[in-house]
Amino acid sequence: MRAFWMLAATLALAGVAHAHAYLVSSSPAENALLRRPPGEVRLSFTEAVELRFSHFAVYALEVPNERWRDVRWLQEQAKALAEKALSAGGVKPAGRVDAGLKTQARTAENVLIALKPDLGPGAYVVLWRVLSVDSHTTQGFFVFVVEP
Repeated sequence: MRAFWMLAATLALAGVAHAHAYLVSSSPAENALLRRPPGEVRLSFTEAVELRFSHFAVYALEVPNERWRDVRWLQEQAKALAEKALSAGGVKPAGRVDAGLKTQARTAENVLIALKPDLGPGAYVVLWRVLSVDSHTTQGFFVFVVEP
């Protein structure tokens, strides 16, 4: 009987651990090297997010061309920008290149972010802070590069 309760507790805790909206896929993918700029970014989460209470943005990352393939360095630069952009009440960084959400639903597992049409070669940071329908928040970021 004790083994049954241990198993039940383990399964219950495992369910709680997965009760957050985590990014499972994106287009473009993390660290993608693209020949042409995308028209939008698609983010897919493990569960629906409340769009009204979530934040999505795409920023140009000011980096020298010779660093576009240096994934570790790009991640460090992107992390600093994401922390600044996602801080509560802080001044938002310049260089935002998204044109807002294309997804019109109140909640969604798949979120489409429109990009400005004049996106040129460079490194870009996609970031989010989401409120899932179960009331938990998660946040993250990734980088993609548009090569000349």
